[in-house]
Amino acid sequence: TPRFNVTVADTIVCDSSTVTLDVTDLLGAVQGTKVYDLTTSQSGGVTGVEPSANNVPIANDITDQLINTTNAVQTVTYNFRYRFNDPRYGDIPFCDHGIDTSITIYVNPTPRFSVTVADTIVCDSSTVTLDVTDLLGAVQGTKVYDLTTSQSGGVTGVEPSANNIPIANDITDQLINTTNAVQTVTYN
Repeated sequence: TPRFNVTVADTIVCDSSTVTLDVTDLLGAVQGTKVYDLTTSQSGGVTGVEPSANNVPIANDITDQLINTTNAVQTVTYNFRYRFNDPRYGDIPFCDHGIDTSITIYVNPTPRFSVTVADTIVCDSSTVTLDVTDLLGAVQGTKVYDLTTSQSGGVTGVEPSANNIPIANDITDQLINTTNAVQTVTYN
């Protein structure tokens, strides 16, 4: 009975990631040629997907750079069917009753968001709100951002730097200038 193993490092990847599906033969010598049929499908908006093909030599792995052209997670499904071909009769298969293997890869989009502020010049003790807007649809995983803040000196009330802030969280700071000169606060 045809037996093989198909593995992939991860089934959730970022936009433009290179994915390798490792095809491993689990059999010794056979009469005939060891091949697999590959059927690929995708939910839409992903380029770089290996096209469907028949009679791919069993030793051939699949390596695709998956580019998600949308703003939401997309899926790519690879279905492998291992079989033997009888070399005496061309492509007429025999012993093709092995178990199919199906692997679905989730391709997240490139993270996109916008940050806006009403004005970038404010008076001492003003409250400043940086509006963080998510520009994506559904994704696999949690949408977060990292914030790094810095200031030229003498300003209190600045949001501290932090990682993994939920994307829906705006930044609201009351900026107090304790000096007698203009100071800057940078949010990255």
